[in-house]
Amino acid sequence: HVNGKGIMELQNAGIEVVTGIEEEKAYKLNEAYFKYIATGLPFVHLKIAQTLDGRIATAIGHSQWISNDLCRDEVQEIRYQSDAILVGLNTVLKDNPRLTQRKYPGKQPYRIILDDSLSSPLDSNVLKDEFSSKTIVFTSSSHKKEILDKFQKTGAEIVIVNVEDDGNLNLNEILKELGNRKIANLMVEGGAQVLTAFIKEKLVDKITIFIAPKILGKGIETIGDLQITHLNNSFEFKTEEIRNVDGQVMWALYPVLED
Repeated sequence: HVNGKGIMELQNAGIEVVTGIEEEKAYKLNEAYFKYIATGLPFVHLKIAQTLDGRIATAIGHSQWISNDLCRDEVQEIRYQSDAILVGLNTVLKDNPRLTQRKYPGKQPYRIILDDSLSSPLDSNVLKDEFSSKTIVFTSSSHKKEILDKFQKTGAEIVIVNVEDDGNLNLNEILKELGNRKIANLMVEGGAQVLTAFIKEKLVDKITIFIAPKILGKGIETIGDLQITHLNNSFEFKTEEIRNVDGQVMWALYPVLED
């Protein structure tokens, strides 16, 4: 509605206007809003909790808890700032998360579930708790009506999107659907498959990694195969912030944009 006209009105009235003050800090403060207004797509913020050797879980899938209490408190802050939290089916099956923010009363994010096979248990927290109407399940078109009806009776919204050649749901379609629902700030908390898919498709706007001083050796890798054979083809990121959080590292990064 304004789009710079407010500044022009002030200047036309003879009022001196100074712009660009703390521009970078102001942009970061509103980065999700700016991207959404400019593109209609949500700002995609990946959250990762991993060990020193890049594992998000043990070989049998045990992951609670890699990060400490203060790191998890910071994650709650990120959740509070987000319009929605996205995970994949494996996270629902293994952790049965609620995907709520528990730091401040009132606002709760949407819960976004990627479930191409509709295998999420109907008694999962995201489908049975008091916020089930804020759950959106993205799936494929290969389901019978009675199965879709069972999910819809939970109060969740079921959205059908196309499936890519690699078997993953089309993330670009999903982001467009979320943007249509006015979701501007999307936090991705998925497992390795989901994290890998977002990075591979170059759909990441920011990554926050919490690194615990622990070594697992064999375990589930944070990021899967990106089919990179030469270093000059790697995905590059620049550091925004590195901070010690009670003996663990919080590392915030932005992707290096291509020329």
